[in-house]
Amino acid sequence: MTATEAARVVRREGYIPDMGSYDPQRMLNLVRGTREYGGRHQEIAFVFADGEYQGTDTRDPSTSISVQPLSSVEAAVTYRTYPAGGSTPTGSAVVRYRWNGTGLDPRDPIPTVDPALPDHR
Repeated sequence: MTATEAARVVRREGYIPDMGSYDPQRMLNLVRGTREYGGRHQEIAFVFADGEYQGTDTRDPSTSISVQPLSSVEAAVTYRTYPAGGSTPTGSAVVRYRWNGTGLDPRDPIPTVDPALPDHR
């Protein structure tokens, strides 16, 4: 899938794509999408593998992420983390993902999206 085609998918889902790390020659690409929704800034990683759109890193968007390719089949998402009930970031969590040929496997724990819990994303 070309970068233009991948960007079109992200836009179709209502997000603005960041195509900075996209390489159509790589098996796995994660594209950070951003949007403002319901008065909240949201970011999510769109997964492209085997030349097709495969979904997103998580079901619910995060407040702030960055993506980094690690190899042809591995990538990392860095999630900003926040204290319970807080909106100022206090840290981050790096989650490595691996494309196994049929799905995206997280190699590290994914921070919760629940804002009532500490270290949520």
